Amino acid sequence: MRRRERSRPAGRGVATTSECTGWMNAQHSSPERGVRRRAAPCRRRFAFWPVARVCGSVLAAASVVLATACSAGGGSPVASATPPPLCGNGIAEGPEECDDGNSSNADACLATCQRPVTWVTSDVHVHSSGCAQDASPARLAEQLRAQQIQLGAALVWGEGYANDAAFFTGRDHPLSTPAFILHYDLEVSHFQAARGGHLLLLGLDSIAFSSDVFHTPNSGIPVVEWARRQPRAVVGMAHAQFWPDEIQNRPGGCCTPWDTIVHAVRGRLDFLSMERMPEEEPVTFRLWKALENAGFRVAITGGSDWSCIADRFHERTPRTDVIVEGPLTYESWLAGIKAGRTVAPALVGTRLNLRVDGHRIGDELQLAAAQDVTVTLETAGVAADVEVLVNGEPRARVSVPEGPQLAQVRLPVSRSSWIAARSHNALTSPVYVLVGGAPVRASADDTCYLWRSLEKVEELVTTRILNLYESEPVALAAYREAASELQRRFVESGGGVCR
Repeated sequence: MRRRERSRPAGRGVATTSECTGWMNAQHSSPERGVRRRAAPCRRRFAFWPVARVCGSVLAAASVVLATACSAGGGSPVASATPPPLCGNGIAEGPEECDDGNSSNADACLATCQRPVTWVTSDVHVHSSGCAQDASPARLAEQLRAQQIQLGAALVWGEGYANDAAFFTGRDHPLSTPAFILHYDLEVSHFQAARGGHLLLLGLDSIAFSSDVFHTPNSGIPVVEWARRQPRAVVGMAHAQFWPDEIQNRPGGCCTPWDTIVHAVRGRLDFLSMERMPEEEPVTFRLWKALENAGFRVAITGGSDWSCIADRFHERTPRTDVIVEGPLTYESWLAGIKAGRTVAPALVGTRLNLRVDGHRIGDELQLAAAQDVTVTLETAGVAADVEVLVNGEPRARVSVPEGPQLAQVRLPVSRSSWIAARSHNALTSPVYVLVGGAPVRASADDTCYLWRSLEKVEELVTTRILNLYESEPVALAAYREAASELQRRFVESGGGVCR
């Protein structure tokens, strides 16, 4: 929670530094899969990804997956003793989830013969009370529905606690319907426990984290331990955009998420939430990328913090899309966040999905050795340039038109990595690709950055610039545990001297 501030104007999108190779129709099969029957003429498969424009110099070793089942010379088909499944023939075969025989990506079967995921559009961070205005649950629900949000996590916090605590029951609010959920949970804000940052605690059975929530503890570390003992609890950190890229000796301002690193390193942090998109506040991506490159799996989410940081919902107000299984429930939504199946988009109607060799966001793909993988991008909404990120670095860029679209690229993966996608309007959580069973240790520099940042936070505590009072010993023990783990991972990442 932070007092209202106006957002900066949105940027213009990711600049392209190269000329593009031209328009290409990408489809879901690759030449090496072969074509079917001995005397059949060479034929293309059904599903066209409508004109995906691919920028050459950004692609590096990546390649577009082309749409033909013919030999490289375009001649006779390659014989196959057992014809593999043919996506687009109207028959679901082998690994296909569906096959409706058409090329539409706007129906219940994609052109890749995979079923579309079920999205829940949500806001992980809204309030009834405080800052710009107070709102009844009915008014809050009305605001969320107007933004086409299906699920709102309404967070009780220190300001307005006496009023809003009565709305917390551990169950969905009575205003909830099969198509919309309002559920009250907790933000650790305007309590002494918020000194290390504002925790977002979802799926709680209780919000009484101490006998005197306003005064004890003086650190969020004991609060996280308390929350993790609740079976449904999902733990996040708010205000990622306020992370200080360079930690100063005398920091100022509100809401700095100091304890993000210690919670993530100790395995207590499920998600990192931002109230401004990364292009407006690049430090969010800097922090998140470093965590992922050091091998810590933290889902990325977006929230409005209405009505504090946002006195209204802006065009660029972040939200969270969560992939869920089955019907809309708060439990399925929590499970999706816990599994890392999240995307943080702006703009109503924006969709960005990612699959790697058919594996969904949050999944782990095991490879015995280095090899190429197929990255599938599924988009909806306005036209966009979408980057495929490998360990936080762009390895491919595809321009997609508006509406439901689908494109694929091939990428080489030589070591354990995480793969995500981003556009000007969205950032996905990763798919994790592990080569030879090795963990992700993508950057010694990023691991060193986390290690040194954590040491700086510890220094703020020991010098009492960040005074944790009676909670200082337990916090320092956690910092030192986390520093030891970061040192170990720094060495595993090939680091020599961390400066």
